[in-house]
Amino acid sequence: MRAYGEPMLRTLLALTLVLAGCSSPGIRMTVLNSPPEPAKPMAHPPVASTIFYAELPVTDIGAAKTFFTGVFGWEWQDWGPTYADTQNAGLGCGLSEAAEAPPLGALVVLWSDDLEQTEASVIEHGGKITVPIFDFPGGRRFQFLAPGGVELAVCTGAEE
Repeated sequence: MRAYGEPMLRTLLALTLVLAGCSSPGIRMTVLNSPPEPAKPMAHPPVASTIFYAELPVTDIGAAKTFFTGVFGWEWQDWGPTYADTQNAGLGCGLSEAAEAPPLGALVVLWSDDLEQTEASVIEHGGKITVPIFDFPGGRRFQFLAPGGVELAVCTGAEE
């Protein structure tokens, strides 16, 4: 995975928060100062062209983790102070801390075995890339706006 400097990390975090529906100019940015914990294995192996993950923007990540753990028994993998995910929710699910919860809720993430080919296909079929391909702990992803206005993300695992 490429190493990015602090300005690039701030840009990627801002894009993720904005695209998660947090378009407020008061978005709080946090740069990870330490490497994330090792990832837990996925509960289900990903299948190309299927819904793989749902990202839920929340205004209080600690309270949301406590709630979902208490109600559903979900266990969390923290990726810094503003992101956590679970693989025991039936579908991969992440919590992304945001200044405001967006009205439409979750960002649905699809899996791809060939991210560049999928990105080209999205463009060919009229989609608009909103966040170009970027690395994250455990893989790479991009986000796009589909005709009709829904925003989705597509990811793939880390290159070995």
